Amino acid sequence: MIRRAIVMVLSMILLATSTAPAFAIESFMMFEAANPDGPAGAPAPCRLNANRDGNCANYKWYNACAGYIWIFNGWVAGEGVGVRFGGPSQPCVNSSTRVKRGIYYFRNIVPSYGQTVDLFLDADCDGDGCPEGNLGAALNVDPGLRWNCIDYGACIPCDGVILRQLHDGGVAPTFATDGPFKTGCDPAHMPTHSYYYGIDGSTCVPWVGVPATDPDDFFMWLIVDSPGCVESSVNSSWGAVKGLYE
Repeated sequence: MIRRAIVMVLSMILLATSTAPAFAIESFMMFEAANPDGPAGAPAPCRLNANRDGNCANYKWYNACAGYIWIFNGWVAGEGVGVRFGGPSQPCVNSSTRVKRGIYYFRNIVPSYGQTVDLFLDADCDGDGCPEGNLGAALNVDPGLRWNCIDYGACIPCDGVILRQLHDGGVAPTFATDGPFKTGCDPAHMPTHSYYYGIDGSTCVPWVGVPATDPDDFFMWLIVDSPGCVESSVNSSWGAVKGLYE
């Protein structure tokens, strides 16, 4: 009986360590002086308010009204996270609409030093938060501070899609989520909408927030148009996508 209990405990520890984010990731809290929802937060290359122009809907899950956000650094090459969109509260994510644009958020950027990210739009038809097929991509993007736009124009195949970002290594940029819970402001982040994908998609688990009892959401927007859709284009380099930025 004791041996069985020990085996069960060791198995749980092994499972936790195999699915948790890499040990190098560190978090720190900061006050976002420029409201992440406001135009002042995006001098370049993508102004948030001007690009929330979907004729069906503009969707997000994060809630930054507490004024503070979590910044995460220490990412390694190939390590990625994402946000799933869709479900009853986001009805414009369906097979008769298209993703006009994905908007991503980064801090601690180092322009023109090869500190890049890869950005993706994926399908998630079974609702588990794990990518099932790629709908569009922008690789080796040298991001600007705060908001960054990628125009996808991609057909939505079902009632779920994922915006995903993958770090290419180096000290920058850093990823960010909404901040600590504040009574009467920040709602409980349930169910989970943000996910951790390990290195090169080695895992797919809900993102564990700070504290671990509150799964925070990454700053991403999904811009949806209706009706009609077109074939999505895959951009293979920053040179191919820089024209998409304002």
